Amino acid sequence: MLLAMGGAALLTSTAAGDIISAVDLPEGQSSATFSIDGVDAEVSAIGGTLSTRTDHGLTGIGVTDGAISEGQSLRFDFASPVTIDSLDLGFLYPAMPQNNVAANEGVEITINDLDQFHLETVSPGSAEWTGSGQVFNISPGNHRHAGLWSIAGDDLFGPVTSLTMSTDNTGSSSGPGRGRGRVGGGGGGGDFSFDSMSVNTMQAIPGPNAALLLLAGTTFLGRRRRAP
Repeated sequence: MLLAMGGAALLTSTAAGDIISAVDLPEGQSSATFSIDGVDAEVSAIGGTLSTRTDHGLTGIGVTDGAISEGQSLRFDFASPVTIDSLDLGFLYPAMPQNNVAANEGVEITINDLDQFHLETVSPGSAEWTGSGQVFNISPGNHRHAGLWSIAGDDLFGPVTSLTMSTDNTGSSSGPGRGRGRVGGGGGGGDFSFDSMSVNTMQAIPGPNAALLLLAGTTFLGRRRRAP
């Protein structure tokens, strides 16, 4: 994927990706810094502290008690643009009595504090996603499993400098971006946990203008060397 930058340079994704995993992030802190292939990054627990939850063989990280609940967010900031090829989220369940869920649980993803995308579970094995790529079920969304979902595709969001994930409970009707909530959850709002994310760093390469300047300079030097 290429992105024009002022006509002087381009940014391109590197071929190799790095995985940000819940098990690699520290607990008990409101934020933590780390590096991805030379790019500084920060994860912040908005509304609490970073904590993990292990259930049904899955360890996810959230904001207090290992979950991202209503009024909380998990945010990633990157010092330089990156691209994202996959995002895995766990403990997301559709509305079923045995799941103790009153409405389909979902997640709102905000990119660069601007663009919003929505994931909503609709059955133990299927979910709806409003962004690019596809959503796959890794562990069924029922009370006996981890409700793990993977959003995957080549460059899901374009260049990313921040990604914020929060519980999506903006209404009471069905469909992506609308009603959710666990039974007895004090007004609704199902919770979930972050599992992992595949991130590609980006590097600058000469753009059209820079390439022309380089060519002109090389030609000029060549002519000077040939002059008597």
